[in-house]
Amino acid sequence: MPKILHYKLPTTPNHSFPPLYSTIKEEYYHFNPQVLTLNNYLLNFKGYWHSENYFKDAAGKIKEELKFNNIPGLEFHSYKKEIERSENAVSIHIRRGDYVNHPEFSKTFGFIGIEYYQRAIELMKEKRFNCKYFVFTDDMDWVLKNFTQEENFVFVTNTGIDADLDDLHLMKLCSHNIIANSSFSWWGGLVK
Repeated sequence: MPKILHYKLPTTPNHSFPPLYSTIKEEYYHFNPQVLTLNNYLLNFKGYWHSENYFKDAAGKIKEELKFNNIPGLEFHSYKKEIERSENAVSIHIRRGDYVNHPEFSKTFGFIGIEYYQRAIELMKEKRFNCKYFVFTDDMDWVLKNFTQEENFVFVTNTGIDADLDDLHLMKLCSHNIIANSSFSWWGGLVK
């Protein structure tokens, strides 16, 4: 039986063979509790599945598994020390790259705009004192041209083969997170 499944499933990715195999497409971006009641032998999930309600019962195990075991780049430790010394470290993740330049992603997701970040920073200023903002982005040239350059802002530029992991790790170390409409910053803000 497994040989047949292995042969057939890749050629029919949008089909289901209940109760043995089902493809579940995410219909919207928020939690669908019916998904948790499925009891097929094999499930193929298509979508983003961002709600933590899908895995909250396993949150402890996921946090235990999601450890950074890469060798950090040269800049990482100085940023880490600065975050640890900050009374209220706030990560700001600005995703532009494919959200601006990719023909499909720019229409589906798109850059959420500088106004969103300005409002979030103002809200942080109202709620917390002595915030230090650590800015992470895939478009630093744009950010430096269009973003505030106040003394309490640090523009993080990790380098090396795992620069993105170093960014994610540092975002995780911050006490607060201003996230983009991006799973990358969502995980950086969620996994504490």
